[in-house]
Amino acid sequence: MFLFKTGIAVEQLTNIFDSLSDREYAWENLVRLASDKNSKVRLSAAKALESIFSQVPDKQKAWEDLHRLTSDENSDVRIEAVKALESIFSQVPDKQKAWGDLVRLASDKDLYVRIEAVKALKSIFSQVPDKQKAWGDLVRLASDKDLYVGIKAVKALKSIFSQVTDKQKAWEDLHRLTSDENSDVRLSAAKTLESIFPQVPDKQKAWGDLHRLTSDENSDVRLSAAKILESIFPQVTDKQKAWEDLHRLTSDKNSKVRLSAAKALESIFSHVPDKQKAWEDFAQVDFR
Repeated sequence: MFLFKTGIAVEQLTNIFDSLSDREYAWENLVRLASDKNSKVRLSAAKALESIFSQVPDKQKAWEDLHRLTSDENSDVRIEAVKALESIFSQVPDKQKAWGDLVRLASDKDLYVRIEAVKALKSIFSQVPDKQKAWGDLVRLASDKDLYVGIKAVKALKSIFSQVTDKQKAWEDLHRLTSDENSDVRLSAAKTLESIFPQVPDKQKAWGDLHRLTSDENSDVRLSAAKILESIFPQVTDKQKAWEDLHRLTSDKNSKVRLSAAKALESIFSHVPDKQKAWEDFAQVDFR
């Protein structure tokens, strides 16, 4: 019965908050409920704090209250704290500290907290003061012990690449991830390199990085490399070498890689400088 009444109290405080004269007192009551011994009450209060944050006069204190919830013993409350941070980030006085909280939560012991934190980091990246440091945080998360978190982080890096000032360094960070011990992270990083290639200043070096992917031990990475070469071929400086890489992949031990490389050769044929030699290579391809 107490829980029921407490739940109603949270809901009522939330609904009438904007009409209260003493909002600080109402906020403090919600904060107190966010520390209730029952996790369902804490969860309900955390959601309420998120929804009314914009109406609180003292945002510094309100932010500190939310900050404490990021260390709650209950994972559902921590998840709600992550969502709150993402939602109110633009209004937070100390954005760098809020970002730090999310980075910490991205290494939380609970998988779902980590996933929500990475999603939040991606969402608020444009508002972070020190983007270079924030980028580095996400690069480290890309090598997280949990594969799902690592892949989510790589995808986040892909979406925020255009916002980073030092794109050459950012490219090199992503290229290092193509050597990650996990093949799924390498594959995700390789696909990311394909999509951001047009934005990289030093395309010759970038091309050399991609060239090495064609010899990766994992067939899915080599398959991705073949598709990348097809996609970026018009922008590659040394088209002859790129063609030779693809021709070599048509003899790959994996049939899917061979087929992908053969299709790529057909697609890019018009861009090759030495078409006679290219035709001779193409004629030797085994499409089986």
